Parts: sequence; C-alpha cells; structure tokens
Amino acid sequence: SQQQAATKTHIKLIMEEDRPKRWISLLQVSEEELEATELKNWSGELNHPDQEKISHDCDQLHIKLPIFAEVELRETLEWLLTFFCKEKKIAYISGLHELLAPF
Repeated sequence: SQQQAATKTHIKLIMEEDRPKRWISLLQVSEEELEATELKNWSGELNHPDQEKISHDCDQLHIKLPIFAEVELRETLEWLLTFFCKEKKIAYISGLHELLAPF
C-alpha cells in the first residue's frame, strides 16, 4: 500500500541520516578512536574466519525483517559485521546481525 511505501521511505531516510551517529554510539568509540581505526586501511575483503556464518545470517535476515529484502542493505550489513569482528579481533557469534539490524 501507499502508506507502507511511505513508511518504508521514511524509515530509510532516518536510518541514512542517523547511521554515522548510531555507529559511533554502537561501537562505543570516541572521535579520536574512530579516526585511528583500520577502516581507512581496510581493503573491504570479506575474509573473516567466520565469513560463511556472517554471510548466511545476513542473507537470512530478510525473512524476519522485510526491510532487508534489498540485497545492497544486506551486503552493507555483512561488510560492517566483518569489519567489526576483524577490528575487535573477535569471532562472529550468530545473532550479532540481529543486534545490528535496527541501526
């Protein structure tokens, strides 16, 4: 319906506008720490040891949350989760994608 489309567009605009602030808060980093991250040097390779699990979880997310029907959004989520796990040097834990999805 038109109302659903308008709501989806509104949510997407809010998400895009607030995304940088939410990420800084979610990652609990200061501006200085953010500047010092390896993100600037990261090639963007999706090669974390748990990459198959990360990819699978992101691909399945659209079943629970229709907003993730967009492939580009799921790919961005996978990229962010991969970077986070690599930067923090942690293993990926199933369900982490669901904690990140609202942001």
